[in-house]
Amino acid sequence: MVATAVSLLANGEASYGGSAAVSRAVVAVVVLFVLQAATGALISVRSAGAACAVACDIVWLPGAARLFDPPQAGSAIDLLRNTAGGQPLQAIHRLGGIALALIALSVALAVVRERNRALVPLLVATPLLGTAIAANDGAVVAVAAHAAAAALAVGLLAAALVRARVLKGKG
Repeated sequence: MVATAVSLLANGEASYGGSAAVSRAVVAVVVLFVLQAATGALISVRSAGAACAVACDIVWLPGAARLFDPPQAGSAIDLLRNTAGGQPLQAIHRLGGIALALIALSVALAVVRERNRALVPLLVATPLLGTAIAANDGAVVAVAAHAAAAALAVGLLAAALVRARVLKGKG
């Protein structure tokens, strides 16, 4: 995901959908995908998967910025000394996922051609799987399916963009 984002950022002025604005929107979506994946990984690393199993009403806690610092060792509870320590990670990931799903679906519909239509169901399935995880206490199978759907969506988006560049003679 990081390599895809760097590649797209390096070629950000290339036109994927016929305009520079669409090109910038595509690059922004891929960067948002990477940030979303990073917060999802931090949920796992910080053992925050069950933070919202009963209720998830805390968006931020004092010192919660430490949760987003990868060199900081320890679980969310250890870092914040609060049993709700993982909830800020969950809140950011969930809110980001809602926004990203709406934006990514819009961009995909604007730039994806007929042979790349598999991207659209993946962009719908990924947040639905995330919602299933939130509603059912994070079953490992659902978490793996959620991560796989997100990775496939990013891969298909990158492939569609590369294909569009090659077809336009810009690659």
